[in-house]
Amino acid sequence: MSDNDNLFHYQACGLPKVWLADGVDKRQTPRGPVFHIDHVKDLHRVIRLILVKQTGVLSPDEFRFLRT
Repeated sequence: MSDNDNLFHYQACGLPKVWLADGVDKRQTPRGPVFHIDHVKDLHRVIRLILVKQTGVLSPDEFRFLRT
């Protein structure tokens, strides 16, 4: 989580500019904090729709995300 604005930088998707404002739970484990993202399949569907609808050339990271 970002300390300044309570946003979660979702790096696991492979895209550098995805920040989540809601739907993320922080859980403490013996190995340290773990973050749980609610409805991750729906989140990925929304990210795909945003990428497909944008104009211009996709970045290599965006193209890779769409392939997977």
